[in-house]
Amino acid sequence: MTLKNEFFRFITKKAKKLSTDLHEDLDEYQNHLLYYLAHQVHKVYLNAQFNANLLDLDENGAVLVVDYKMKILPKSARETKAEFFGKKGWTLHTILMYTKKSGHQELASSLHAVIESLENKPKWITIISDNGPHYHNADLMMILGNWLLWYQINVKKWIFLEAGEAKTTIDSHHAQITHAIKRQVRLGLDIMEGADVETAIRDIHRTSVAHLEPNRTKDQNKRAKNTLPGNSNLFEWTWPGEGSMAGYILGREIPNVGEWTKFSPAQISNLQKKKIKIPEPMSSTHTTPKNEWVIAMPNISD
Repeated sequence: MTLKNEFFRFITKKAKKLSTDLHEDLDEYQNHLLYYLAHQVHKVYLNAQFNANLLDLDENGAVLVVDYKMKILPKSARETKAEFFGKKGWTLHTILMYTKKSGHQELASSLHAVIESLENKPKWITIISDNGPHYHNADLMMILGNWLLWYQINVKKWIFLEAGEAKTTIDSHHAQITHAIKRQVRLGLDIMEGADVETAIRDIHRTSVAHLEPNRTKDQNKRAKNTLPGNSNLFEWTWPGEGSMAGYILGREIPNVGEWTKFSPAQISNLQKKKIKIPEPMSSTHTTPKNEWVIAMPNISD
């Protein structure tokens, strides 16, 4: 609030020294600066949600941070230019899961594979990601409304952050993966198939790897589209599993602030034009991690 007051005092002081014909331009610049300050405050607030949700963890829940990495291309210590430009690679989708110890179709398939591979499934999860269209879409929001039925897991909330923000932990994993693949090639071992990728990165701390092939079914009606009006402006979503709001999808513009936009089961039924089915991807067995990965919980003051 002090910064805002100082800002307005500065603008008022400058306005008195300018001719009146420049006041309109000054007002326009002031509005641009206010938009920028609002953007910065919004970004800081969203980034703070990561630690806030870690603090909310208990023994029954999990926080998932999800992100795509650009394609991993086949690599060889010796390759021609023609071989380089003719490459087809693998998309790496990373799901970083935080648990607390005592004392879209491709993404839906990836989450399905992770949940099915867990020995001890959490009772609830919170998901954090950037707001890319591969995450922030009506199809995925509707799919998650079925998780309690499909997996007996309540999706407590999904928080969308600005692209590239507040995901330093998962970005560091991607950096380790890139380094591990380069090291594999320097040792003279080619990256030519999915099994080579698994071999290269399997020794990273507490990392499980599997090859996933989503079951992409072609819709007969290509024009059919699931919609949730205004979904791109909603950055926090939740799916109540019990009580008077059970079956609803709720979204709001700022996490923990403001009124919910409510989509009732009847509205969802009318907005859902494509049938939603439980994912059935083809997945290899997840590798068993060799090392533990332990982090300290953030302080409340953070």
